[in-house]
Amino acid sequence: MAIAAEPPLLLDDLSDDHIELICLAAANDFCGGATVIAQLAACSRRLCSVISDPARIARFAAVYEILSLPTQAPLRLEHLGVLETVAGLGTNRIYFGQRGRLYQKYRLPLRPGSSEPRLREFVKMMEAHPRTTVYIEGHASSQERDVRDSNGRPVNISQDRADTVCCLMADEQWTREHGSTCRIPFSRMRRRDWTDRVVVAAGWGSGTLGSHLVELYFTLDGVEIPTRSEHYERIDPAPPAHSFHIPPSHRPPPSARV
Repeated sequence: MAIAAEPPLLLDDLSDDHIELICLAAANDFCGGATVIAQLAACSRRLCSVISDPARIARFAAVYEILSLPTQAPLRLEHLGVLETVAGLGTNRIYFGQRGRLYQKYRLPLRPGSSEPRLREFVKMMEAHPRTTVYIEGHASSQERDVRDSNGRPVNISQDRADTVCCLMADEQWTREHGSTCRIPFSRMRRRDWTDRVVVAAGWGSGTLGSHLVELYFTLDGVEIPTRSEHYERIDPAPPAHSFHIPPSHRPPPSARV
């Protein structure tokens, strides 16, 4: 009578396909799965070799459904952490609310609800992945072309929205108020002002709060996350990207917060 073979007791004894299935299950969890995969890869040289294979990482990345594959640059394990954060938060958008009577440049109000917590999670993610940079794409509706500040001067509200997000991401006090000390230096940010051009191309609803937003695109080792919608490609030429700094005359007092 044949004796059944004993099942493998160690991860290193598993086949490559079984290891991949374990990693795929972890990725599908959307809550720490990327960390689990990285920890598995650190267990042994064989596991690292199997899990770090670019083709396998691409299959893990496909689970998040926010990245067009194949990418121009090869994917690495660290990309999974960025993908997991963006996909888990549901969107890369930060929405803005009503401006109010007083127009505060660099401190426009975020829409109450999920936008502020989401932005703080993006800051934490960039802190955890220090080679990550971000493009902050400011948008506005067509009805906001003639917005003026409290003194009646014309303003560029899509740029001011992008600038507000830059200021918040760099403000350690803002994150400290919510239990974190993370901040991102301006050198890791680029922001662009699209006025209403992408809003119109995408049909996001000019004049509605759904067009009062910025979108964040994170780049790690040549891979941009998430993949952009085709609406950006329709804008030719695209506006230039700029780094950001706050002029001394516009720096808010420490007590002033969005």
